[in-house]
This record gives sequence, C-alpha cells and structure tokens, in this order.
Amino acid sequence: MVRRKLTDAQRGFVPKLRTLGFSFRDIGYMFGVSDVTIYYCMYPEKKSTSMRKYSEHSATVTVVDGKKTIVRNLSKRPRPDRCELCGDRPAKSYHHWDEDDPSVGLWLCFRCHMAAEVMDDFPTLDFTRVYFGLKRKAAEEVAAEREETANKMRASYKRWQDAQQQG
Repeated sequence: MVRRKLTDAQRGFVPKLRTLGFSFRDIGYMFGVSDVTIYYCMYPEKKSTSMRKYSEHSATVTVVDGKKTIVRNLSKRPRPDRCELCGDRPAKSYHHWDEDDPSVGLWLCFRCHMAAEVMDDFPTLDFTRVYFGLKRKAAEEVAAEREETANKMRASYKRWQDAQQQG
C-alpha cells in the first residue's frame, strides 16, 4: 500500500466538506487518506514541529520508569514495506520488548502491534486459543438466545392463530 498525499484540489475542498458537517474520518475515507492527514490539512499549525525533526529511524517513544520517553539515535532494523507478522498491511510501528535495548524489535502494522503488546503482557497465556474459545462461546450464547426468542414468537403466533380460529 502506497502512502497517499492530498492533491492541491483536495486540500482546497477539505474546509468546504468540514463546513458541510463531514467528519475528518469521512473526508479521509473519501480521499483515501487517514483522518489525521485531513486534520493536519485543516490545522497545519497543530503539527508538532518538535516531533517532526526526529526521523522514525533515529527516535522512538518508549516507557522508562513508568514514563513515556523519547529515545534518540537508535539503530532500528530496516523498515520493510509490509508488516513482519501478517504481511498484509503497511508496517507503521516499531515493536520492541526489551526496555534495556529498544533497538531490537519488529516493524508491525497497528493491529499486529496491539496483538504483540497483549502477548508480551501475558506470555504464559495461549492468547489465540483463549480468544477463539471465548468468541465461540459468545456466538453460541447469542444463537441460543435467538432460538429461545424465535420459539417464544412461534408459540405466541400459534396461540394467536388458535384464538382466531376459535373466535
């Protein structure tokens, strides 16, 4: 997937769409870009100049002693075009698991990064097995509730039909 940029014509159209009540997300969907791109198109002064000066290959945000910290001059692994875990989506975030050496990590898409964070938090939990077990159980519960509701409706309709035939 190629990162898209807004054309000048699209940039000029964004404020008009906003006045018509479209959300940043709606406009981003129309133009094939993120809602953040649309926001910064509307409010370029809000884009943080302090964060822009650090490239993604030389700085990262990590947690040190419970506080978010920017670590500079890291030598991260080269960034691939696709997520190293699923291979389907663009790799946009760098996941590291060793607080002492944040240069060791993987380039992942957002979804895989969130899943990796959960797996790091619960290393002894077979997360996938538990998730699919809970998913199957929830689907079975909903199916049982729907069947019970359908049976009640059939019984009610049957009583109504009987009352119509007798009356």
